[in-house]
Amino acid sequence: MDIKRCTIDSQDILRHENARAFFVCLLSFVLSLLILGAALFGVYSLYTVSGLDKEKYSVPILSLLYALFSSEVTVSLFALSAVSYNRKRWFYRNASEKAPVSYLFAGEKFSVRLKVFYFFFFKKLMTALCLVAAEIPFLLCSLVFFRELSEKGLYKTVFAGAVVLCSVLFLLGLYFGAVLSKTFWLCEKVYFKNKKCSVALAVNKSKSLTEGNRFRLVNYNISFAWRILFCIFLIPLFYTVPYISQSNGLLCREFIGKYRQGAAFPVVFMKLQKT
Repeated sequence: MDIKRCTIDSQDILRHENARAFFVCLLSFVLSLLILGAALFGVYSLYTVSGLDKEKYSVPILSLLYALFSSEVTVSLFALSAVSYNRKRWFYRNASEKAPVSYLFAGEKFSVRLKVFYFFFFKKLMTALCLVAAEIPFLLCSLVFFRELSEKGLYKTVFAGAVVLCSVLFLLGLYFGAVLSKTFWLCEKVYFKNKKCSVALAVNKSKSLTEGNRFRLVNYNISFAWRILFCIFLIPLFYTVPYISQSNGLLCREFIGKYRQGAAFPVVFMKLQKT
């Protein structure tokens, strides 16, 4: 598994296609922002109806409002998962051939979208559970030190040591939690390749494909940290966001199938001569 090659080939691909890739990222971000705003509005409306203004409405009207705003939140989250899936699918295809911008809006069957919706939240849930599980030592250590600090107090040196220890445990928890979550990283990517696979098959396939490479995948993600930090100056966003997205698309191709090389070299087939 040559992860370094994926980042190099990503630079080669974006040398001529960076503007188009950035436009895809920007369009996906704007759509996600609008959809997320609609979802938050629905959540706020549900809170308002069930809380402050509940007495203003009769039971039938209240039930109708609950159904309306709940449906809005569900549809918004469904659309959010679709935008995320379409963006990843675009860069996945662009790794093997030049993908048109219109492919970002290519339709899928409703049954496919339902599975995408499930994968979207399944991955979020499993990532959260992996992080919580990995942070258990940090939480226990923090609880012990907080209890000692509130009951007896701590010397400055002990307090400083406790802060350092908790910080180290927290960072290690983040790292190993990310490693655990990589088990499910390829779930929806497997679905790019085979739309007929079941959810359980996609999870098992992702588990087998990432086995032995999860630490390398997390280190690969960490390697982008300095590029992301430079994005505070805004201008690097024009290159960094497409670069990370395209590298991820190439890496998926590296795991699941073949992808196009950035530098095109002629292939010559030679016939063996009899001597």
